[in-house]
Amino acid sequence: MSLPGSPDYLLEWAHLAVSTTSGVEQWSDLFSEVLSDWQFDQAWRLLREAKMMTRTNHGRALVHHGEGLFYAQLGQWTRAISCLQAAVSLFNSDSHSGEAALVLNDLGMLLRLRGEFDEAITCHQRALAQAEKIDHRHLAAEALDSLGLDYWQRGSPSRAAENFHRALALRRELGDDSGAAHTQNHLGLALWRLGKLEPSLEAFQQALDVFEAQGERYAAAQARANVGNIHYEQGELTAAEACWQDALETFNDLSAVYDKVGLLNNLGGLAFERKNYSIAKDYYEESLALARDLGDQQGERDALINLGVVGTMQRQWDQAHDCYSQALALSQAMGDRRTLRAIRKKLARRWVLQALNKLRGWVQEAESG
Repeated sequence: MSLPGSPDYLLEWAHLAVSTTSGVEQWSDLFSEVLSDWQFDQAWRLLREAKMMTRTNHGRALVHHGEGLFYAQLGQWTRAISCLQAAVSLFNSDSHSGEAALVLNDLGMLLRLRGEFDEAITCHQRALAQAEKIDHRHLAAEALDSLGLDYWQRGSPSRAAENFHRALALRRELGDDSGAAHTQNHLGLALWRLGKLEPSLEAFQQALDVFEAQGERYAAAQARANVGNIHYEQGELTAAEACWQDALETFNDLSAVYDKVGLLNNLGGLAFERKNYSIAKDYYEESLALARDLGDQQGERDALINLGVVGTMQRQWDQAHDCYSQALALSQAMGDRRTLRAIRKKLARRWVLQALNKLRGWVQEAESG
């Protein structure tokens, strides 16, 4: 027998676990732990073993769920979504409504990250209905929290806040301090979008205090980044930068790549505001590369727009036009009409500025001649 904790031991244990109905659930817990530590090689070996050994629909559903999360962390969205859909179907066919609701929440999250907000809302509404049907309040709170994020991303902050308040009330009833802190952090986003800066800052700070007390470094970094966002809105640029840099350092320590896309854009915006255009460009290019690696269309579009603005300010007209054109195509693919209008205005402004620059050059030549 291999030593506990070694890769061979884990595989031997997994081989035995997935051979039984109850054991596959223990395998799922182990797999989740390995995946959360970003041990991709070990996660893949565990997946391969389980796929060969699992015999029941319930076991196959658990493996499909794990496989979907695995591909999601690799940024392979299409494969991840396919695996999660298979898991939902198997759980429902085996009358495991609670587990189906859990997977629907994860599936909706991936759809939201791909910019498919209406599909994400439908998914999370299904999860909420199934959770309420079996009176599973933890899953209901999770679904409500996810719905809030869907509406927030879709540009409906009032609907988002409504769902966050319902989720927060449920989590507090259940005594779920960590879950309540996560929902408070999300509620802060909706309040921020509604222009309620002080209540938003209070929600973010309360969430941050809980996360730090419980040693949740990743969640604390998310909350700290949000505190930085409010400081920026209030004109406190130094405080905002300190929060963002601290959050970025934590994300780098934890190899947590998803949140870095927006954070790098924020730091680029701060450098841009200080007229440090070359530094801003570096941040935006790093954000763009990361968003593309992750398949994050919204992050990619935002970075391209920001690079277009920098190109315009540096009078690099062709580069600006190329960035805006790519952002325009992404917005069209995502069906984001509001951003489409904004990009078209930026393109028009770029043409006007280029024309003025050429006219200025002709005038200077004429005067010198």
